[in-house]
Amino acid sequence: MEIVDHKLLEDEEGASENSTTNMESGKTRDCLILILKLGVACSEESPGERVTIGDVARELHFIKEMLVGRRTGIDLH
Repeated sequence: MEIVDHKLLEDEEGASENSTTNMESGKTRDCLILILKLGVACSEESPGERVTIGDVARELHFIKEMLVGRRTGIDLH
């Protein structure tokens, strides 16, 4: 989270302290972490170690579903 622009989280951090807002803030943070991990996986030095574009598309779709509340978790290697 040290490399994330804090403006991306500004709305959540400035919001009230109710449990719904905290859950949404956590979900946004989790999705950002997953996207950053996916970016690292895409930039492996060896092309053979990089994730395929099909896997990237699936994982981004999964993250989107998680963000809008249809799924609860994802496991990136």
